Amino acid sequence: MCTTRRSEITMSLTERESKELTRLLKKIGGDTWLPENVFYALHGVVSMWAAELVIVRKRGGQKEILLAPYEGIFRKSYWHIPGGYNLRDETIQQSCSRIARRELGFDVRIVKILDAYKWAATEHPYGRALSLYVLCEPVGKFKETSRLKFISAQNLPAKTMPVHRKFITRHLL
Repeated sequence: MCTTRRSEITMSLTERESKELTRLLKKIGGDTWLPENVFYALHGVVSMWAAELVIVRKRGGQKEILLAPYEGIFRKSYWHIPGGYNLRDETIQQSCSRIARRELGFDVRIVKILDAYKWAATEHPYGRALSLYVLCEPVGKFKETSRLKFISAQNLPAKTMPVHRKFITRHLL
C-alpha cells in the first residue's frame, strides 16, 4: 500500500509550468500521436504499455516461439517477441491486430493474456515500459522468412532481448 500523499511529493514544475503542460496535453486528441521527442520525454515519466505478441507452435515435442530481429535503436538486431505500443483508445485486440499487420504481415486473434512485466529503468531506453504478453494465433496462413522465424524456446539465439528471454524461460520451458 502506498502511504505517500500527493501533497508530500516534491513538484519539479512551477504552478505556471504545470498549467501549461496540462493545456498542451489536452491539445492531443483523436488519432494523433506524439512527436517522437515528446513521446520519449513522456515515456520517462509515465508508464506506457506495449503488447508483446506471443505466437507459439509445437514441433518435435518442443515449443517454438515466433521471433523477429529488432529494428529500433535499442539493441538493434537482437531477436525479440514482436510487439508495439498501444495507441490512444485502442482495445487490446485492436493493438495486437495493428502491430501484427505492421510487423508480421498478417492479422492475429487473441487467445489469452499470459503476463504483464514492468521493465526496470535500466532495462528500457525510454524509461517506464509495461509489456503485456498476449498469446495470439495467426488469422489465416503465413510463411516464415529470414526475418520472421519460429525458434525453439530451449535454443534461443545469444542475441535475444534479455527481458523476452526471461519471459520465454518462465512461461515456455
